[in-house]
Amino acid sequence: MMAMGADLGQRRSKSRSCAKKMLVLVEGASERKYFEYFRGRSSDLKIIPVEVKRSGLEQIIEECRYRIKEYRIEGVEDKAAAVFDVDCFTEEDIKSSIDKVPEHDVSLYVSNPSFEYWLILHFRDFNKYTTQKDMEDELSLLLGQKYAKSEGISGVITDEKINEAILRASKIISPDRAGPIICKKILPSTTVHLLVHEILSIADSKCLR
Repeated sequence: MMAMGADLGQRRSKSRSCAKKMLVLVEGASERKYFEYFRGRSSDLKIIPVEVKRSGLEQIIEECRYRIKEYRIEGVEDKAAAVFDVDCFTEEDIKSSIDKVPEHDVSLYVSNPSFEYWLILHFRDFNKYTTQKDMEDELSLLLGQKYAKSEGISGVITDEKINEAILRASKIISPDRAGPIICKKILPSTTVHLLVHEILSIADSKCLR
């Protein structure tokens, strides 16, 4: 997982190999719609968001491994990531899954209680105790219309809002502490900003072969 410096909003070109493909396994329509924003952004990075039906954390990881083969995600230049919510998983479930999946195989990114919290951070800080209904109601207010998971925030998403969300999320869980277990303990919180920062860093950098 890529480390993030203090100046998260200022992405610099780096002399490193560029990822060819990034498989992003997601649980629902809002997540898939969000990551579709990055498709076609760079000829050097192919984003592949794949929606799967949630049945359990181990099943999500196994599905990711299956998709890795399907989409031929291979070598050090490619990456597979699973983005999921931790609201229904215990800390023991998460620890057990982390032990079973090496980070170089599948990187895990989570939100507590759900992905909608990450979406809210594109507009404002939101650090109070929250439920899924609270977040959907808040997004409806921010969007000026009823929030729909099938649309997410696709109509208003911009790079500026994404950078603001990254900075807000990093104030809650700093990059050097971010991980599924920490996120499970902090409500609300997310580590999706790590993945999004990495995507933008690759897409916006000059990739040196």
